[in-house]
Amino acid sequence: PKAAGKLQRIKQRFEREGMRRSVYAVCLMNVHGHPAVIMFNAGESGADRLVGGVIKPGESDRDGLNRKLRKYILRASASDACEWKVGEMLGQWWRPNFDDKIYPYLPPHVTRPKECIKL
Repeated sequence: PKAAGKLQRIKQRFEREGMRRSVYAVCLMNVHGHPAVIMFNAGESGADRLVGGVIKPGESDRDGLNRKLRKYILRASASDACEWKVGEMLGQWWRPNFDDKIYPYLPPHVTRPKECIKL
C-alpha cells in the first residue's frame, strides 16, 4: 500500500515535471581504522538509507545533494554557508516504468525513463 502511493506520486509528478531525478550521498567515515558508511534510519519503516532524495527541477545534482546534506546532517537553514566536498558519481540507476524495479542501465527500448537515481 505505501509503495503503491509512492509510485502514484511519481506518476503524477512525471506528468507535471518530467523525469524524476534523485541523488544520494555515500558518506564515509573512519571508525577505529575501518571505513564505515553513514546510514540514516527512515523512521517508521525501520529501514536504513543513504542521505539524499529527489532534487528540484532545474537544480544541479551537486546543488541538490548539498541541499539534502544541509537538511539531514546539519539541519541548517538555506542562508547558512555550508559546502560539502562532493566527489565522483559512483553509480546510476534507472526506473523505466511506474513500478518498483530499478536497473543499473537504461534498457534500450525505453525512450522516456521515469526516474534517474545517482550515487
